[in-house]
Amino acid sequence: MAAERCPRCGRPLPAGANFCPNCGAPVSVPEASERRIVTVVFVDMAGSTELASQVDAERFREILAAFHGMVSEEAAWLGGVAEGFIGDAVLVVFGIPAAREDDAIRAIRTAIDIRDRAERLGEELGLSNPIRVRIGVRTGQVAVGTAQDRNIVIGAEVNLGARLQQAAAPGEILVGDTTMQLARDGVAFGEPRTIEAKGFEGAVTAWRSRGCSRGPSTAGTSASSTAAGRSHCSTTCSIVPPRGSAHTSSRSSASRASASRGWSTNSSRACRRRRRC
Repeated sequence: MAAERCPRCGRPLPAGANFCPNCGAPVSVPEASERRIVTVVFVDMAGSTELASQVDAERFREILAAFHGMVSEEAAWLGGVAEGFIGDAVLVVFGIPAAREDDAIRAIRTAIDIRDRAERLGEELGLSNPIRVRIGVRTGQVAVGTAQDRNIVIGAEVNLGARLQQAAAPGEILVGDTTMQLARDGVAFGEPRTIEAKGFEGAVTAWRSRGCSRGPSTAGTSASSTAAGRSHCSTTCSIVPPRGSAHTSSRSSASRASASRGWSTNSSRACRRRRRC
């Protein structure tokens, strides 16, 4: 049987190859199996280039592994899935394999937990400075396909989520317009601002998440009223599942998976603490 050839350069391909060893072109791109409405969360470690220059390569690999594991665990806790890892960035998706009506709130809550836990992770890893993250959250229709053991999420909304993350300052969570509309009853937002999204025509509206709230729409309210709203927020968010629920089991599974990959996530400590807004 003749060997399969690369569609770009025509050279023979090794059996089971995903990329051409000669030119690097992908052998095949899986067809999208369906279109779905999802909420994507892009998480990027701020200052990773400087950190990499301060530690040796093996130590930096350990830090990244712990960071990836922490983000994966926080995502699984509220029903999200970490679908992509690119260097110090992680793509989390809410809405696959199953969608929930409060996925937008879950996504923002996860972003808040990731931001807060990242700083503690830096301390746990013995770093001189806390780990800070930039996060973008966007909701919209995407094409979902499969490749080996994971999903592939493709579409303009994914790229726009990445642009929100790039525009965020360290420690900031920027949310797209649709996500804000879906989450406004459970999340407080600051005033909107516009950002330039490379590759897209026109500016994109971004909302800064200020945390959990109980009242209807706090978008565009003053800092003082937002703080007052948060003061009435319950100690644990209503969307956090009770102990012993399916999501708790999911988190435990995520912890075991992290351990099998060598991720240091201190999951038992995280599970014991109260989840605050």
